[in-house]
Amino acid sequence: MGAVIGYWRMNLGSAAALQYWEHYLVTQAKDLHVRDIVELCQAFRENRTHHRDHWRGMLTKYFKKPMLEQLWKAEVDYNQRVLYELMVELEHLEYWDKDIWRRCFDTVGHKKRINNLTFFAYFHKMMRFFNEDPKSPLFQTLDDDIAKLQEKHFNANREWRYNFAAGEVRPLQELIDRREEAKPDDFHIGGGAAD
Repeated sequence: MGAVIGYWRMNLGSAAALQYWEHYLVTQAKDLHVRDIVELCQAFRENRTHHRDHWRGMLTKYFKKPMLEQLWKAEVDYNQRVLYELMVELEHLEYWDKDIWRRCFDTVGHKKRINNLTFFAYFHKMMRFFNEDPKSPLFQTLDDDIAKLQEKHFNANREWRYNFAAGEVRPLQELIDRREEAKPDDFHIGGGAAD
């Protein structure tokens, strides 16, 4: 894995050597963790020798099945940061695999709480993107997921800071202008419930 990451990031070295290490990597695909897959995605961002389809094809052929069938429950279900980072990398790669994204949204849906506004806003943004884009594999299938996200996780604190209808964090000036509307009970300090 380290050799492949190095070749991808440096964009140097022999094509035959990179092919050798990629072949070795895919033979070990079942032993990688989701964080490793995220790190490979991050390294491929810097690659200038291969088209995105190269890594997308590898993901589909070698990494998707073990990730969904063996790793997801242990490594993604209860770790929002891993879920968030994976989604960010898949979006950057423009990898719109229906099964993986459906699992991402299902995972968001069963969360008891979402740790912070950054995660909440990103999950909402991606749900809206997939639901509204006619080319999306999940076009017009996420209305219930979006409603569930709003009902479960859109508390008074988030309502004050995030415009759910527009799908964006409110600008600082708007927050300053609206500061008198905030009630102290709307915001939790300590106890892990705050954003």
